[in-house]
Amino acid sequence: MRTHTCSITLAGPVGAGKTTVGTLVAKRLGIAFVDLDRRFADRAQDVSAYITRFGYDDYARENVRLYRSLLDEGTNRCVIALSSGFMTYARNIHDEYASIRNAVEQSPTTFILIPLSTGSVALPRRCVGSVRVLLRVLLLGKKQ
Repeated sequence: MRTHTCSITLAGPVGAGKTTVGTLVAKRLGIAFVDLDRRFADRAQDVSAYITRFGYDDYARENVRLYRSLLDEGTNRCVIALSSGFMTYARNIHDEYASIRNAVEQSPTTFILIPLSTGSVALPRRCVGSVRVLLRVLLLGKKQ
């Protein structure tokens, strides 16, 4: 059976801290960190330039192909920061996208990062506390 997720998947909007948190968590766990946008830029070009030249749908299709290729290469033992819009693509953008998205959504190791500094999102105090505990455990290896 093909794997549809990495060990830890980080999703969220631009500026949420996916790259910062992903780098720290991967280092703490001793596994690879993959930033999907950086990988895309390494293979194609600057994301904005690519979208301008080929359109957003083509970018989304290529981004799903890139994610799939990472899993096919055995890069499933990693922390991956998804592109900001990855979870919002049209379900028919790629033959495997619906199943990949479902696997990412259902995975207990998918985390949605939200930029709290914008003031646009208010999380219940218990959620903020849980996130702090999670980060403390992952980064420091302890609860207290």
